[in-house]
Amino acid sequence: MFGGNSNIGCPHFCKILMKRLTNILIIVFLLIIIAGCEDANVTKLKNEINAANSSCPISMGISGDLISIKYYEKNNSVLLYYSLNEDIAGAVFLKKNKDNMMKQFRLLLSNKESMQLVKDMVNAKASLMIIYKTPSTGKTVKFSVPFEELKEIKESPLTDLEIKKMMLENKVAIENAACPGKESDGMIQTKVAIVDDMLVYYIQLNEDVYDIKSMQMMQDELKGEIHQSLKNMRNDPTIQKELQLLYSLDMGYMYRYYGKDSKKYVDVVLAADELSQYIKNE
Repeated sequence: MFGGNSNIGCPHFCKILMKRLTNILIIVFLLIIIAGCEDANVTKLKNEINAANSSCPISMGISGDLISIKYYEKNNSVLLYYSLNEDIAGAVFLKKNKDNMMKQFRLLLSNKESMQLVKDMVNAKASLMIIYKTPSTGKTVKFSVPFEELKEIKESPLTDLEIKKMMLENKVAIENAACPGKESDGMIQTKVAIVDDMLVYYIQLNEDVYDIKSMQMMQDELKGEIHQSLKNMRNDPTIQKELQLLYSLDMGYMYRYYGKDSKKYVDVVLAADELSQYIKNE
């Protein structure tokens, strides 16, 4: 078969075998290196999460508190636990507005302050779970951001302006989902909208309780009350974030109080430059 020389194919075969073994060893070596990198990435993520958790609980102001941030080794995920202020939103509201809440999380993860954490989670191939707990009932609402979505956020970054505009638009959508909402006796918030350079709140008044004509003559007093409220709440983290967001977009507030029946109204406006005095320097 081999022309009488039974060893003629052996050296060639040995070379092929050695080449294959060499290739296999290289692949195994690379896999060991990759596995080591993955372990190092997971270790780095764990250490950063532990460091962040040492600062908890963290007050988020009127929206609630960040109770803890944990790394869950069993399914390689980061868990954020929030205690929810039920005066702002309850578990039922969060469940009904899951899409808007998920959009808000993705936008928050896209900003530069969060991007390092996103990169570390992606490098460790981890996922993210956000858990809201309502103190009065103990009920929880969970939102999950899988590894694939975190990777997309990391690899397809939005500009700072895009993030801010989308966050404001999503905030409006979330607030409108809670409308109509009672503000006080005879006063109902019916709508929130972005109009030109203003974030506008539409407040319907019961004209048996409020006199529109008198309010039209008291615009300065009404404006003064809003200024006082902002002054009192300027240390609240949630209010600070909103003020910073509006000011960065050169936007202000407008409150339109209108009669339920007559449709007469009075506008109270706070321009962007008026908000600046309540923004704390970081």
